[in-house]
Amino acid sequence: GRGEIMLEASFENESRVLALDLTLDEASGGIAATLLNLPDSPAIALTLQGEGPLDDYTADLALATDGTDRLTGRVALSGTEDGGLAFDAGLDGDLTPLMAEQYQAFFGAESAVAVAGTSGGDGALDIDRLRVTAAQLDLDGTLSLDAQGWPTRFNLTGNIGADDGPVRLPVAGPPVTLGRAEIDARYDAATGEDWTADIALTEFSQPDLALESAIAKLDKFHL
Repeated sequence: GRGEIMLEASFENESRVLALDLTLDEASGGIAATLLNLPDSPAIALTLQGEGPLDDYTADLALATDGTDRLTGRVALSGTEDGGLAFDAGLDGDLTPLMAEQYQAFFGAESAVAVAGTSGGDGALDIDRLRVTAAQLDLDGTLSLDAQGWPTRFNLTGNIGADDGPVRLPVAGPPVTLGRAEIDARYDAATGEDWTADIALTEFSQPDLALESAIAKLDKFHL
């Protein structure tokens, strides 16, 4: 069938200008839809476009199937005083047409990912905001890594669950379901070398294991 992949990209080291123009456009039953095993092998249109210096750069992404937008978002970069880069990215949309029927309830009509932070000139990384949401998923977190890639701080909280019964997790293989899961994990090198985590779940089930409830508490665990 009809299909096209087109990429035009360039980068000038002196001006630090990056130009990126990526387009994928294929009819129903195309290569990408087949390889990704998308339901009904829809027509796909993907674009990623942006041009500008790295310290003031934005790129827009859009993914559509059968002529309807499924996922849209933007990535923005800006310079910092220490020669690093600040980044802010957000993607959201309705992913259910891209998922097998048994996973559609997990994602629901609106899924979103948002991440923002800075990459320092010395290689350190600070993620000040990480948020992942879907119909049956809600996660918030922060993360800091030093120049050698070791964590100096993290905080992850969230839950998986629904009000109308067990959740089918979007994992390959035999069905894995649970009633609810909650996580709260923390670490801050400024206050000590230990980290803590509380993980609780109910009604966990897979073919060779079933748990009515389970709680894991890690306190003063040494990194």
